[in-house]
Amino acid sequence: MSEKILVVDDDPLMLQTLRLRLGDEGYLVQTAPDGFAALQSCDGDDFDLIICDVKMPGIDGLETLRRIRKTRPLVKSILITGFAETEAPIQAIRLGVSDYLFKPFEDEQFIHRVRQVLRELRLERENRQLLEELQAQNRKLQIQVKVFRDRENRQFDFENMVGGAPQMSDLFQKVRQLAQTRSAVLLLGESGTGKELVARAIHNAGPRSRECFVAINCSALSRELLESELFGHRKGAFTGADSDHRGLLEEASGGTVLLDEIGDMPLELQARLLRVLEQGTLRRVGENTERRIDVRILSATNIDLAQRMAEGTFRQDLYYRLNTITLRIPSLRERPEDIPRLAEHFLKRFSAEQGKRLAGFSAEARLWMQRYRWPGNVRELRNAVERAVIFAEEGAPVAAESLAAEEFRPREAAVPAAEPPSDQNLGQRVALFERRLIAEALEKAQGQITQAARLLGISRTNLHNKLAKHRIGIREP
Repeated sequence: MSEKILVVDDDPLMLQTLRLRLGDEGYLVQTAPDGFAALQSCDGDDFDLIICDVKMPGIDGLETLRRIRKTRPLVKSILITGFAETEAPIQAIRLGVSDYLFKPFEDEQFIHRVRQVLRELRLERENRQLLEELQAQNRKLQIQVKVFRDRENRQFDFENMVGGAPQMSDLFQKVRQLAQTRSAVLLLGESGTGKELVARAIHNAGPRSRECFVAINCSALSRELLESELFGHRKGAFTGADSDHRGLLEEASGGTVLLDEIGDMPLELQARLLRVLEQGTLRRVGENTERRIDVRILSATNIDLAQRMAEGTFRQDLYYRLNTITLRIPSLRERPEDIPRLAEHFLKRFSAEQGKRLAGFSAEARLWMQRYRWPGNVRELRNAVERAVIFAEEGAPVAAESLAAEEFRPREAAVPAAEPPSDQNLGQRVALFERRLIAEALEKAQGQITQAARLLGISRTNLHNKLAKHRIGIREP
């Protein structure tokens, strides 16, 4: 396909000359007599190359290109400038202009520069396409490997779920009941609470346990790749579709599919998913044939779907099909009595994996775990214990410092919520209170220094000084 070029010049003769010359080379050419007309043209059309004069009334060529690149950052550009304009080439380089020509220039020189810039554009596009295809193939391989591995993975059986809090006892009872049904289940809970673990437990405790369990993150893939991975495609449906492909919904027929982060599924795919739920059929991308499948759909999210529906980014009819049953997974903060039980479970597991004998947790470590807020929930606790086991000394108890170290808390600078000792003076009590306020602000801001400073009503520099003063470690995401 011929490249599209926009020529911008206030000289009608130059404009016509360049348009005709580029047209002779087979390019699609559009012209604009000034910068404002060029901006309007770019609002309604995509160009591969913009050739722009510097000296023009209204806004000059540099400002025109600067504004265009705000919305078209990948567009190529050639700047035309006079010999006397020695500053223009320097500014052009800073702006990212592809090339520039000094007036007057030869016809052959002009065409050579245009060809060279467009050749660079084609190479960049080919490289981007190859990179996207490699990334897509890598993601596809990871997803498919996960499907087949989960057929034999039994570490997610119901018996392996740990928790004795009343909320968890109620959850376990509901899981047992739901495992024997075909109903759609919507799992709600913060990140790291174990939504996927609950979904696997529902699958493994039910009649579909001998079939595969597939978990796919709807926010991790582009719309096109997610559509292909879920529904499959026929050969030739799009560039790179070299063969027929069974989607994950077909692959899991007879088993269970967990659609994680369902709130981030694009609207176009929500309609296709609704058809699967209502009719039990799907069409591969590029096909008109309906294929019948038997798959149980579970979904999970940590966002407010009611708000997404109000914003018009999530279908109401799909929401009501997905949440026949809603299970809310409590955060670790809501069931602190489970923290020691979970910590011991992870300690036993990772000690065996590392071949270490450890003397449990120190008293300080147990106290710290009970007081820490665990914003990453069970996942964060699991990671903290695993890393602590790796660095623990043989035969020694796990110390509080190894659990509370900065590298184990990348988004959180938590401070144990303890009452100040009665023998502290006013200054010490004020410092402790300030330390707690900073920790709470950092938690709400998820470790973002600028946001935490705004919540506290102080400057970013002031907050950095207070972090150093109180020795609060924080790694910004």
